[in-house]
Amino acid sequence: MNIVLQSLIIVFIFIFILWFQYIDDKNKKKTRTSFYDKFKLPILISCIGGLLIYYANFFINNDNCNFYPFLFIHNKNNKDQLVYTELANW
Repeated sequence: MNIVLQSLIIVFIFIFILWFQYIDDKNKKKTRTSFYDKFKLPILISCIGGLLIYYANFFINNDNCNFYPFLFIHNKNNKDQLVYTELANW
């Protein structure tokens, strides 16, 4: 999946949860005064959605994701990153 599409999905999730929270607060007449209270739930759910998108690309599609530590798994021809577990033959 394209990184632009992933970002758009995460932004859409954030806006949807923020809107849903606003409607719920309006119905229950609840006021959120601090920045933390207003945005902690939408940011948390957007992060979870981003992780789900990442893992769906990584495990289901075997797509090269943009997460650096896991890039070596898909590169089968790279001999520099082989791990040798044999004992030394002195």
